[in-house]
Amino acid sequence: MLDPERTHRVNSKKEWSLLQERILTTRRAEKSMKVMVIGAGIAGLAATWRLRERGVEVVLVEREAEVGGRCRTHFWQDGWRVRGAFAFVGSEQNLIEQSKALGIYKPEALANLTKAHEQYLLHRDKGIVRQPSFSPADILKSPLLSLGEKAALARMLPSVGKQMGRNDPRDLTSAASLDTESAYDYMNRLSPNFANYILEPTMQMFCGYEKDDYSVAWLMWLMAGFPWSGNWWSFKERGVGMLTYAMGQHFAKDTGCEIHLGAEVREVVQTGDGMRTTVLKNGRQSVLQADAVVFAVPAPLVPKMMPKLETARREFLASVGYVGHHIVHYLFRSKARDLPPSLLLPTRDGFTRVSNLHFWERGEDLFLASGELKGAFCAETLGQDEDVILDLAWKDYAAATPAVADAEFVDRHLQRNDLAICRRETGFVKRLADFRSMPDLPGIAFAGDYMINSTVGQAHWSGLEAADRIVAHRIAA
Repeated sequence: MLDPERTHRVNSKKEWSLLQERILTTRRAEKSMKVMVIGAGIAGLAATWRLRERGVEVVLVEREAEVGGRCRTHFWQDGWRVRGAFAFVGSEQNLIEQSKALGIYKPEALANLTKAHEQYLLHRDKGIVRQPSFSPADILKSPLLSLGEKAALARMLPSVGKQMGRNDPRDLTSAASLDTESAYDYMNRLSPNFANYILEPTMQMFCGYEKDDYSVAWLMWLMAGFPWSGNWWSFKERGVGMLTYAMGQHFAKDTGCEIHLGAEVREVVQTGDGMRTTVLKNGRQSVLQADAVVFAVPAPLVPKMMPKLETARREFLASVGYVGHHIVHYLFRSKARDLPPSLLLPTRDGFTRVSNLHFWERGEDLFLASGELKGAFCAETLGQDEDVILDLAWKDYAAATPAVADAEFVDRHLQRNDLAICRRETGFVKRLADFRSMPDLPGIAFAGDYMINSTVGQAHWSGLEAADRIVAHRIAA
């Protein structure tokens, strides 16, 4: 989109006058506009930020009692615990720019978590094996792979190189031509040990993905950008939640941003004069009016909110699947010693519940443990009691580290994330390409991890992009 604020070369007073008029017209169009943003996760917050940068009034509606979605933290047992996202990818510059704009990106406030993202894989025969990163170079050095498997994987490098040539880090559909089969099936033919002891547990840890939840297209796009081989960072205070907390505090003081927390959107209707949204809050129903709307919620929720959305878009959004990705926390007493700091647990060796675990010694036989649960286990236990899920998950902890089998629990907590991360199964990238190629709808834009990828920075970027689309249509009109 052409930014009228940019400096352009003009060759006459007439051209300068026309340029000035265009800038004034753009500003008038933006300032007379009100946009509703539905969903205050990182995508919705980013959309709100960009709209307010442009002088657009915003009505921000969020079902939860606070902003942030899965990019927030909660205080439990003397520390901030994640609700989803653990850290920020260092290559995602838009998060650094956002943090600087908020005044919270300061050297003394930052934590480098690159070391914490090193992987320790538990193998039934080789024990604990260090995997520094998911980069091709580190994968090919893995002692878990035979020379034949390494040679087979190396033959894949030209395909990765070709994807690098066409890769757009802001557009997953740049890999649409590779959307032919599941990544697990493809990799399992080349290297069963890589598929079962590196790929599967790594995808479970980051995404909760089962074998059929991610395609070759998504994996090749990911590897072509090498996002996992860069550095990771967060904030010392509140962790990743510091970002969304600061954004929430900023908007709370902004008179141009009207925030509705604990408000459930029941229906969005496009009328002749804009968007009419019915919300339910504290048992009372009310109607909010805006000129346009940004949907920043999980894709399948959009058709439920706006059933009169055109058929093609509604069908795509309804087809987007999500996996659960719960997080468990345990505070326990044990005589155990020399517990591993972290482990990835492969399903192939019978670990069907917990994807990864972490231990911290607190002193006086007191330990803190946390971990993420596998997508299939989250689905199997959907709606079950929290204690049941925590008991079952601990069975994997005890199987992986028998020394804690007799642990005495002091406290424990389950962070449920039923709709956590968008599935990218075979065919998804092609469907997304079709969706993205549809002409923009005046007054309607979409944001969220399903539009690009599930890192915080990519979801944030989708919100910025959605806001730009809304404003561009207003100016064009």
